[in-house]
Amino acid sequence: MTTEQKPAIRMPPQQGGIYNSLVALLLIMGIAPRLSYFLTGRALWFDEAALCINILERSFIGLLDPLAFKQVAPPLYLWTLKLCTLVGGPTVYAVRFPSILAGLAVVFLFWAVARRILSPSGALVALFMVVASQHLINYAGEAKPYTSDVALALAVICMALRWEDKPPSWQRALRYGVILAVMVWYSFPVVFVIAGVGLCQLALATWRRAWISVGCLCLLYSLSTASFLLEYFVAIAPSRGNAETMAYMNYYWRHGFMPFPPTSHWDMRWYRERVFMFFDMPGGFTLQGLALFVWFAGLAALATRRVRYAAWILSPLVLTLLASSLKLYPFHGRMTLFLAPAIFLLVGEGVVWLGTGQAAWVRRAVLGTVLVLLMAQPAVRAARMVVAPSRHHELGKVLAYADAHWAVGDRIYLRQGDYISYRFLEGRYNFPRDAVLFESRKPGLESDEEEFRDEIGPQFEHWGRIWFPMAYDYDGTVAPYVDLLDAHGRRFDRFVARGAVVYGIDFGGQH
Repeated sequence: MTTEQKPAIRMPPQQGGIYNSLVALLLIMGIAPRLSYFLTGRALWFDEAALCINILERSFIGLLDPLAFKQVAPPLYLWTLKLCTLVGGPTVYAVRFPSILAGLAVVFLFWAVARRILSPSGALVALFMVVASQHLINYAGEAKPYTSDVALALAVICMALRWEDKPPSWQRALRYGVILAVMVWYSFPVVFVIAGVGLCQLALATWRRAWISVGCLCLLYSLSTASFLLEYFVAIAPSRGNAETMAYMNYYWRHGFMPFPPTSHWDMRWYRERVFMFFDMPGGFTLQGLALFVWFAGLAALATRRVRYAAWILSPLVLTLLASSLKLYPFHGRMTLFLAPAIFLLVGEGVVWLGTGQAAWVRRAVLGTVLVLLMAQPAVRAARMVVAPSRHHELGKVLAYADAHWAVGDRIYLRQGDYISYRFLEGRYNFPRDAVLFESRKPGLESDEEEFRDEIGPQFEHWGRIWFPMAYDYDGTVAPYVDLLDAHGRRFDRFVARGAVVYGIDFGGQH
């Protein structure tokens, strides 16, 4: 019979004062832009508002049902937002509070992982990349679960590392299993990380014939598996059964499903484009080709020293791609933000590895050159976020302007996206309910402008003064609407804020 061997414990090496000071400085630098962006208190964008209206208008139990406005989110995350609004009120700070906590936790959890599995220099470089990551900064200040996905993915790896620090025990397996069982209710993609790391741990324990470890790991991961299956039938399956939501999701994320096996030139093009897009979002690199090369270098470096850690990093990526090929999860954009640590860990190690074996001055030159090429722009953007955080739109300001200049008999018209954002803010204003008009979304119309034209003619021409607030990403997007308004009525007012504008149009009816 094979006896269980106590695992070798690898603790991170102690570094000198300068190194530790650099780590502390980077951790502070990671906090600053995230807090600055959160504290702007900017208005919710469409997707945030659509999710948060569900939070405000439903009970805890009601949040288990398919959400309105084609939204999908993990139950425990929704319940956390609901609790925050009950404690802090229906404010942007309350609904974004879980995200900023997760965003700050990401910085420290990432360092806890990097210092254990990377070389000291590689860990420092990788931490710098996380600190300056524009995508991680942005989503730490939004009421969506993507930053929580990153934090929990890192937490799973931290738990796997701690599992290695002591001999296996049934008590620890039960405790860790309960924690993972809760995690799957807070994040959908954390399942890929749990499954990937768990399969790697089980494979290694089986290969070593460490049967006590195998039994403990089976208990540990069976709890999270059972919990996920329960969540699937309680919350995920009903959402997947909602035809309207799934039709929208499948269309919106249609480019995120991997064609497997590839059968055409266009299928092969998906692979080529997706690789570079992955290093843009969630990687945030402007030179994606260089980042890809350095990432492979880091993978080779880590695999030659600690192959199991390389497997831990790669396995969630592989499982996500497999789910994508089955059209179960899109491999695209913010849905892959939880894989950002896999990029930064290996790129950080790769940057250092490129200078290995060279003279000291060559090593420094290589490190400096690659870092400048990869991180100059992200670092500048992160620094700018501290002193001048971005605000995608200030719809609240233009609504406040219309409210302050409101006259008896006025009406206000909102496009669908703006109306959803307004629903979250409506308690701040004094617009009469019967004076608030919104886009009807009639079927059969080919564009938003066509729908707008269809409603302006028959409905507004005898209604007198109407306010038209509009949020936008680019100035040119409102021009077609403004042209239609000016063609049908007389402009009596206009107010512009960042990313938003309100027009007052008099259609000449009885006021």
